[in-house]
Amino acid sequence: MRANRGPSLSQPNTHIRIHPSGQGRLTDWQLANQLRQITPTSFRQAQNVVVAAKRYVKGPGFFRSQRSLIVRLQREIYELESTLRYENFKPKLTSPIDLLFSYISEFSDAFPNWQREYDALNRFIPQCFDYAERRS
Repeated sequence: MRANRGPSLSQPNTHIRIHPSGQGRLTDWQLANQLRQITPTSFRQAQNVVVAAKRYVKGPGFFRSQRSLIVRLQREIYELESTLRYENFKPKLTSPIDLLFSYISEFSDAFPNWQREYDALNRFIPQCFDYAERRS
């Protein structure tokens, strides 16, 4: 655990921090409120990303295909990157992957109970932007 509970301004993250289950960690409302104050739109969008990741992890169902799950998760991730840039979150991070990993790591510190979703995002986010770079 970090000594400083507020959003860190350290080196870019190479992945989203995932807190192992069984550590007794609960939602850190102080950190959640700090993130909400600093980046209100991105905070709400990060919730959308986690919900889309939850559906992606759960997999296709009667009314949803794997393709629709992927498209929705990509759309939510791109929107989060856009809102983070708009709200000027860590402007020195030019890589969208570094920016997203940094913010979602802070979000994970505040809401540690979404391990499977954060793990899926660790794999999904680089593929999103690798694909986007190859297309341009």
